[in-house]
Amino acid sequence: MNFKKVIFPTLCLSMVISTQARIPNRGSSTSVPTRTGVADRADTPSVGKPGTIMLEDSASNCRANNTGGYVSQSFLRNITDPNVPDSDVLRIQESTPGVYEVKMDKYFSACTDLKFEVRKVDNNFFVRVKNHYEFTPENIHLNEGEDIGLLSDDEKYYRCLEGKDMLANGGFDWAKAEQRSEIVYGTTSSPFTVDVGEGKESVSLYYASPEATEYPKDFPAGNVSPHPSDWRCTVYENFNQNREKRLYTSYRDQVYDRAMQACQTESAEKILEELSKLRESSAGNFRALERILEQAFDKAQERRVDEIYARMDAIEEELKDEEDLDRSDIKELGGEYADLALELNKIVVQPSVERIEALLERREDASDNEQAEIDIQIKELNDKISRFANENPNPSKGDIDKIYDRLEEQGLVDEARNIEGLRLASHFYGRLYHRRGGLDEDDNRGRPLTMKRAENEIRSKLREFESKELQSWEEAYAVKNGEDEPLRNAARDVQLRYRRMQQDYQTFQQNEYKYTMQYCGTSIIGTQRNPYQCNRWMSGQQQRQQQFQSIIGNHTQFINQRSANYQNYLGLYQNYMQNNQSREPSSSGSGFSFYGSGDPMSSQNYSFMGVTPMGTNNMYNMTGNNSFMANPLMFQ
Repeated sequence: MNFKKVIFPTLCLSMVISTQARIPNRGSSTSVPTRTGVADRADTPSVGKPGTIMLEDSASNCRANNTGGYVSQSFLRNITDPNVPDSDVLRIQESTPGVYEVKMDKYFSACTDLKFEVRKVDNNFFVRVKNHYEFTPENIHLNEGEDIGLLSDDEKYYRCLEGKDMLANGGFDWAKAEQRSEIVYGTTSSPFTVDVGEGKESVSLYYASPEATEYPKDFPAGNVSPHPSDWRCTVYENFNQNREKRLYTSYRDQVYDRAMQACQTESAEKILEELSKLRESSAGNFRALERILEQAFDKAQERRVDEIYARMDAIEEELKDEEDLDRSDIKELGGEYADLALELNKIVVQPSVERIEALLERREDASDNEQAEIDIQIKELNDKISRFANENPNPSKGDIDKIYDRLEEQGLVDEARNIEGLRLASHFYGRLYHRRGGLDEDDNRGRPLTMKRAENEIRSKLREFESKELQSWEEAYAVKNGEDEPLRNAARDVQLRYRRMQQDYQTFQQNEYKYTMQYCGTSIIGTQRNPYQCNRWMSGQQQRQQQFQSIIGNHTQFINQRSANYQNYLGLYQNYMQNNQSREPSSSGSGFSFYGSGDPMSSQNYSFMGVTPMGTNNMYNMTGNNSFMANPLMFQ
């Protein structure tokens, strides 16, 4: 037996049981009724046999062939015009706020005189319909010696139709009924008021069908209790639908209904959404329901994760085929892969991180044995989280590299951002555990991280991926297709960054000279102005130099990166122009000049501070002897 195939019905059934425990003897049905016209008499005798039946809800004996004139819900559905939608055969309508009426649509009225009865018991309402048409030996055919009292009510009705010649081809003769005015175009019950009080309990509507009828029970509701005590020999059905018909649904039942629907979908995502709502609710304690949904979610998650990784593997294989894929293929496959990444983040990473946080909080006050158990649970969650990162540890290697190569070719940055976001979250959140929670020598999770540290790492690495990779992907794709704006942007970025670097250099030099003279210079009488401050200032010189070196290093790194972008885009744009010689230059500008003063990377434009594009800066030889290592006192 496939356990995964049966676990969801089992878990959802436990939810039904939990619901029934709140309302005694309430059940459900999944029957699908059909409207067949006249009841099939092939397997039933024309004359009902006298006898009795015993109902569970009553000690009274009920005659098997006597309905007391009441008709079943199936009977009403069968006599209703076939053109009327199933949902309108019987319907409940709120005529004014809090006041309702039961309505029945156009129906075949020969041999009927229908009247509604509505009864309230406890918090629920019950409706039944009685046929007041009087069957007599004058309006039904009786065989010689036959006793009308021994005929079932269903048989009386059928013979009445035969006697009126209202049947054709085994069904109702609607044309003749129209001619003879044997059609009723709708009937309505007396209005009744529904008072929900404080709204703590739901209000439902049931139909009471007679037990002694050949018509099937279309929507059995199980044993409904309490119900009208004097309505004997009756079976209660849901009102014109498989599920319980609510006139008002309490908040608690809304929660149970949504949980049941989510459970029945077997969707990890939908079950998780309901779990989140339950946990955030302040309107009641739903812990028992939470536990059921948590079990259902774990099973749904396990199945869906296997499906996702299998599909990811298939997409990776498809994207390796470079020759047979065009942009639309790559966009579709890359988009699907990114969507799967987002789904993994939603149904695996996020809920697992939340569980780890809760477990770490519990661990603080736990005993040694409890802490050991918690550490095992956290390890299991870490393994779930880190699976994607473990399979793709380096974005520049392996199958994920092939994914990124295809996305880069087409400038598909949103898809890549989502995939890399999952990879980083999988890597860093997979290391969320207590610093003393390592299990053994084979524990390969890496150094433990706090939540804050993991979040900062993810944010930082993703920002770096966006700036170093995705921007160039998008720009390169635009240039390959004839746009020159990325070229201009790269040149502008280099120019602006050079100016900032020069300004930072000048500011640093000026401050060094200013404060050295202020603290360490000599007064008019030849003494040092402030020996104490001078000492402190000079002792911090190395730290200031390191900080400045870091600033210049960041400038240089950016300049080198954008210079490399520029050179790459320049080649791509030249190729585009050569392959499209008949085309006009890009409409984004007046045409792009690649040489001479129009080339922002030319040496005459950038020669200060010992920095050249794609090179490294020499901070000790910036435009001559301007080293910030120099002591300004030497030049007094």
